[in-house]
Amino acid sequence: AGVIPVAIDFYTSATNAANIARRLRVMPTGSVLIGKATGLTGAGDLDVAGALNVDGTTTLGNATTLGDGTTDTSLAISGGAAKSRDLYFQTGTSNRWIVRVSSDAESGSNAGSNFQVISRTDGGSNISTVLTLTRSTGAASFAGAVNSDGGFKKSGTAGISATVTLAKLTTGGTNGSMTIAGGIVTAYTAPT
Repeated sequence: AGVIPVAIDFYTSATNAANIARRLRVMPTGSVLIGKATGLTGAGDLDVAGALNVDGTTTLGNATTLGDGTTDTSLAISGGAAKSRDLYFQTGTSNRWIVRVSSDAESGSNAGSNFQVISRTDGGSNISTVLTLTRSTGAASFAGAVNSDGGFKKSGTAGISATVTLAKLTTGGTNGSMTIAGGIVTAYTAPT
């Protein structure tokens, strides 16, 4: 005797002929349709019409796609006031980078919930907050050196609160220069 592949349907009305009444279908492939008449047929697929609310830790497969490729798509990471909202990038189970909205209090005037990029050690502990974007002002703060092959441009007033080191512009040169509001600031370096 062979196994007969059938779908198991659950309805919310006595009239099971109308697909619109079907709320759950378990396909012979093992896929599950919720609130839909037809959908994915791959083994183990879950196809949901409407919101899917999951409580607890959820692990997604190696290739997860959001959206259908034709309309606007969004992903919300929601948390309470003064609570961090994190996105982890891991090697194995150890964090390497965290993209975070900070737990700084939202005390008015758009304060708090600042955007951060945090680097982690091989063991998963904190190295530094590499980048902070302050929500209320739009200011960017970097923990380390900022390098640019394309230069930096700023209109308006720019402030520097640390030592600025200017590299030589050409091999064998003796100085580099930076133009500020029509003037020249020159830093001398030893020739090579």
